[in-house]
Amino acid sequence: MKTFVSCLLVGVLLWPAAARARSPEGARIHARRGTALYSAGKYLDASAEFETAYEERPDAGLLFNAAQAARLGGDLRKAQTLYSSYVSFHPDSSNITEARAQLEKIEAKLKADDDAHRPQPPPQTIVVSNPPVTTPVAPPPRKPVYKRWWLWTAVVGGAAVVGAGVAVGLIYGRPTPVWSNVPDLGPGAKTSALVQLRY
Repeated sequence: MKTFVSCLLVGVLLWPAAARARSPEGARIHARRGTALYSAGKYLDASAEFETAYEERPDAGLLFNAAQAARLGGDLRKAQTLYSSYVSFHPDSSNITEARAQLEKIEAKLKADDDAHRPQPPPQTIVVSNPPVTTPVAPPPRKPVYKRWWLWTAVVGGAAVVGAGVAVGLIYGRPTPVWSNVPDLGPGAKTSALVQLRY
């Protein structure tokens, strides 16, 4: 209860000061200061004065002046906010077309600046994997023909066949001995006249 009473008392005491702060005279003073600062090229200070004047007397011209001064002072974020407020709260004012045009320019510039300062993703690394280098495997060395089993099998088999043939030939192929009493006359001799005797 004491807190409520003390808050009420403070509110009553501060009411005249708050009413004085929102007086048209205070708005005029801040507007004059803003105009003087604007003329001197101190645009950001002028913008702050025009904003204070607008708080005391919400006139569309004061808000537009604050936005213009912030834009010329280079504070585009603040200018964007002030132009947006102007377009939203004073859509029928005389400078609405220029305010919209300036707002579009500022938004485009801020977007371009944000895109330029946005960290770019790192370039993608392309990994080229080379196939493993394989040395061609040489075929095993070929055995010489004389080390082949089939050659020696054929040689031994052939020798056995030849040997068997010779043995059979020797055993069964002996001619019957011819006993002749005729002298050997040599090649070319006529044997028709000779008598051959066999036993």
